Amino acid sequence: MTVHALLDRIDVQRAAIVSGVAALPEAAQHWRANDDAWSPLDVIEHLVLAEQVVLGDLESAPTRMAPEPTAVHRVRRLIVWLVLRLGIRVRVPVDRMRPTGKTTFDALRSRWDDQHIALRRLVTGLDRRGLQRHIFRHPIAGPLTPPQALRLLSAHLDTHRRQLERLCAARPSHIGGVSSSHTTQESP
Repeated sequence: MTVHALLDRIDVQRAAIVSGVAALPEAAQHWRANDDAWSPLDVIEHLVLAEQVVLGDLESAPTRMAPEPTAVHRVRRLIVWLVLRLGIRVRVPVDRMRPTGKTTFDALRSRWDDQHIALRRLVTGLDRRGLQRHIFRHPIAGPLTPPQALRLLSAHLDTHRRQLERLCAARPSHIGGVSSSHTTQESP
């Protein structure tokens, strides 16, 4: 899959997630199944934070060089990919990816939109050699090329889309809102 196709797929995934959460009443956006669970708004915040951690400062990315991945990184990248694709629940790998619950939906959406405009501009501006450089760094998978980062990003979005569907299905009817079928436009 080309980087343009990956970016388009990510845009569709993001739009589905954002529109699904935007369609929820505010009480439903903040609803948690229990004290340790995330609300739909927490999921959005986590997605924004996780991308910021992995992608880093997008303006400095073209000049940044992560170390070459080792065999251990390659194995870890495969494990991360499998965890995401299979929907295995894991703890957030670093605290900077943990939602604080202190940001509004509109602020998160704006940050996420800006971040993806910058990501698209960066990735589509890279030449073949730039696309092969390890300019991103995942806390577990290690150094990533832009296409590798985009594939993991897409899998991460899909994982949390399924989480949002479960949240909407589990939400008590008195909280209100739309059915889980409105939280996404694509299936796993």
